[in-house]
Amino acid sequence: MKVPYFGYNESRNHFIDEILPDSLSIKWEREGYGSLNNIGFTIVDDKMIYGDLSGRVYNINIENGKTLNDSKNKGAITTNVLSLKNKLIYILNDHKELYSTIIVHNINTNKVLYEHEITGGINNQPIIYNEEVLIVSDRGEIINLDALGNIKNTIETNSTVSSAPAIWKDNIVFCNDEGNILIYNTDKLEYKSFQIADTVLNSVVVDEDNIITSSYGGEVISCNIEKQELNWKTNVGDRFFSSPTFDDKSVYIGNLNGILYVFEKESGKVSWKYDSKGLINTPVLVFNNKIVLNNLAKEILILDKHTHAISSSIKVSGRPRITPFCYNETLYVGYDKGIIRAYEFVYE
Repeated sequence: MKVPYFGYNESRNHFIDEILPDSLSIKWEREGYGSLNNIGFTIVDDKMIYGDLSGRVYNINIENGKTLNDSKNKGAITTNVLSLKNKLIYILNDHKELYSTIIVHNINTNKVLYEHEITGGINNQPIIYNEEVLIVSDRGEIINLDALGNIKNTIETNSTVSSAPAIWKDNIVFCNDEGNILIYNTDKLEYKSFQIADTVLNSVVVDEDNIITSSYGGEVISCNIEKQELNWKTNVGDRFFSSPTFDDKSVYIGNLNGILYVFEKESGKVSWKYDSKGLINTPVLVFNNKIVLNNLAKEILILDKHTHAISSSIKVSGRPRITPFCYNETLYVGYDKGIIRAYEFVYE
């Protein structure tokens, strides 16, 4: 099994169609050289690959957390490392410079194949589609790399972007900061757009023909991509700084005041909410029975979806940094100082 990028699939949805048991047992813990951003882990066979803000890329054994190899780079890695065939693709941002660098790295030889210098920063999560890499830069340039790691084409959208792209049919979809949804056709190399809000600084998730996202003004929004029209828009008045997660009935998203909101997916009506007494700035991880959410008050909370109460929590010594991640009946969490913990599912 392989998890090649942030958000387990092309829809960017952090939903796991499994039951999270009541008990978890710590499997391993490791510390890196730099802090973690809200990145994703890439899984290839028995290896976990990720980067940190010190510019280091780690290749670790997923069973024991030990480093197999790592590489140090100049700049910060703020997005996930992609795996494509025998290559790793990652992005270095140097905030002292006016450019970023896309690195194409051969896994087998541990050598850099290509370095592509791009004007401006790239802090939006890249994605793989049809064995090609699609990247949207902070200044709205769409960059397409082929399977070999060469730049195939680019297109300017002339707008700033803080939204990671998702895949809808043969298109990538994302929002620009001005509140427009952009639909870019990867075959025709053209895009169209329509407005859904005044300002959107968060990523999107795709649910069949629908996009779900949130606005800077506190709106959670669902719209139909094909029809280019709103399904619903619900304003709760609090700012969001994360993308939503959905299951078959509900949409889940936390805000900067620490409130987890749960909406009816069809109508946008608030079903229930939970006050975490902290701050939520990463997507929540949703199972069939539970919700796992970061709380910057140095804990990871696990809520029961049916009782809406805490079933358990994980205390950590720093602020949670990454979206909780599940793979092969193991829950992974990450926090300050580049610390990652792995918890095994325990069935009683």
